This record gives sequence, structure tokens and C-alpha cells, in this order.
Amino acid sequence: TRPCAFTPDGATLRTADGQVRTAADVAALVHAAFGADVPVTALAWWLRGVPAPGPVDSLDLDAFGQLAALEQDGWSLRFTQYSQGLDPPLPTRLRAWKGDTEIRVAILRWSVGARP
Repeated sequence: TRPCAFTPDGATLRTADGQVRTAADVAALVHAAFGADVPVTALAWWLRGVPAPGPVDSLDLDAFGQLAALEQDGWSLRFTQYSQGLDPPLPTRLRAWKGDTEIRVAILRWSVGARP
């Protein structure tokens, strides 16, 4: 079984200890599981190394033209590592915070495109 499932009827998360959590959508599921309001729609953009649609307060690029820092919707983000061998490179290390909420993402391997 998969640890996460998303359908039009809602979202389900199975934790490592076997607990199952369900909610109406991903944002509600993340809040129920972790007790924090996480901007999951914006995070989907940020994980690809681009700002989410909407106003951007500040944006800094690194020497390679990749997103290094971003301020958007009250969130501060730092992109500290990008993939090697992908075109375009995608973030593999990201830190985001707003108030007392902090998100750290480490991506071991990107799989881009359709699976065989």
C-alpha cells in the first residue's frame, strides 16, 4: 500500500506506525497530521524552484540563475541545493518558514516524466 493517496474524495496518509489519517483535502490532512497550516498549493510550485502564482515580495537568484531565496505570501524560503544532471535543475534542499512554522524538504531523487 502507498503511504499517501489523493483522490477527488479526499486525502489519506498512512504513517510509519500504521495509523491512517484522512481529510477532505491535502491542506487539511497536513494540518491534522502535523498541526500546522502549510501552503500545499504554493509548496507544489516552490518544490520546482519557482514562485507560486501571485505577488512576490522578494526573489534572489544564485550564480546559475536558479532561485536561491524567495519571500512570498508571508513565507521565507531558502533553496540550498539543486539536482545534478536534470535540465532544468530542480531543488533538492529547501527550507521554508513563517512565524513558528518551519518546513524542511530533502529530495533524494527526482523522477521526471511518465513512468514505463
